[in-house]
Amino acid sequence: MSIEILPWPRGKKSPVVIRDDDISFFTSPEMLMALYRNAWKKGFVIDFGVIPLLSTNIHARPGMTKNPKLSHLRFDPCVPRFARGVDSRYDIEENQELVKFLCELRNEGKCDLSLHGLSHEREEFLAKDYEKVRSNFEAATSLFREPFGFVPSVFVFPYLQCSQEAFSMVSNFGMNLFFDRPRSLFRRILNRVGKVRTPVKNNDSSMTFFPQNKISICSPIYSYLTADEALQISKKTFLQKHEKGEVFWLIHHFWEFYFDWEPTITQPSFLDALHALLDYIAEFDVWKSTTADLANWFLTYDQLHIRRKSKGEISLESKVPIEDLALNVKGRLSNNETTRNFLKQIDNNTWIVDGLPPNEKISIKCS
Repeated sequence: MSIEILPWPRGKKSPVVIRDDDISFFTSPEMLMALYRNAWKKGFVIDFGVIPLLSTNIHARPGMTKNPKLSHLRFDPCVPRFARGVDSRYDIEENQELVKFLCELRNEGKCDLSLHGLSHEREEFLAKDYEKVRSNFEAATSLFREPFGFVPSVFVFPYLQCSQEAFSMVSNFGMNLFFDRPRSLFRRILNRVGKVRTPVKNNDSSMTFFPQNKISICSPIYSYLTADEALQISKKTFLQKHEKGEVFWLIHHFWEFYFDWEPTITQPSFLDALHALLDYIAEFDVWKSTTADLANWFLTYDQLHIRRKSKGEISLESKVPIEDLALNVKGRLSNNETTRNFLKQIDNNTWIVDGLPPNEKISIKCS
């Protein structure tokens, strides 16, 4: 007889996160609908990175010269062709149709919104002047909060680059951070969940995530692959992650599928590959998550106090409410008031601890 605490909500085998950055004033609801209609039918949640005040004068970063599809561009491809090189900034709030669309999606549980810098200029968060970085961060947060009505919990630095001052300042504000690969300054790994090795704890209210993939393995521009190659590699990577119970990240930008800002999708083979990949993933027992969901789960899990008396008896207590915590129970649970109030069975061996109030202790025993 035994009780095992499972790492993911409701006993799901692994989380899947779909990240799409560079949502800005120039994004249209029609572009997103055409791209994600099938994903939403399958119940996936899209994690959109919002640029609140896009600068149209962003020069192409040096690494773009190595990409044959981008090497001819002088300015960043996240800006439409007609606006590139113009010294202007575009407030996302001015696109009321897009703001309304994103707010409705979020209310329906189909997307979440993270903050992707201020204007997408690298220099804004590469500065070592703490006050300058703070000013940019506060401006970005304010310009996000005004149209969307909430402060986001996830911050994605432009080009995934930042100074140490920017990293410290943003994480100290309680923001969860997202990077595409580990940096040497991040050392302390959160091991509470067991199998997962990608998140790092910054402070009591902030996490940093490292997908440990390249910027995208299933994208038209950054994958350097054909659509079929990208699909096969993505399936293989997902399966490896799923079997280990680790997070699978699918990362790209919506504008890649409309390259170079055409009114309709110009990369139909990659759209077909995206649909095929999500159809494949949907056949597995996955947690269709977002970066914010993951951060909240890790931070909640970190406050969970577990005391094991034997293989078949544990007690749980948390500083925050416990929701959807899954247990693998081999044996028969004792039938007491606590068990009846806070545990529910979802299959033969899986039980969920749900609705346990903060600082209330629950004892669970099986025989």
